[in-house]
Amino acid sequence: MLSNLWTRLAPQMVGIDIGSHEIKAILLSKTTNGYKISNCITVPVKKGAVMDHDIRDSETVVECLELI
Repeated sequence: MLSNLWTRLAPQMVGIDIGSHEIKAILLSKTTNGYKISNCITVPVKKGAVMDHDIRDSETVVECLELI
């Protein structure tokens, strides 16, 4: 049953981590053995835009995401 779920996964996926200092993103590509990291990027975030796991300045965060 679970094997059917994994066979329907997308050929590529994006993972994003929004942190207080930078936003990190990775591009995963499907291979015969699972997934591999095809590309990655980090974008610095203006101080104070993300604090204590809370987005305080959404416009700044959106601008950073648009760079990705």
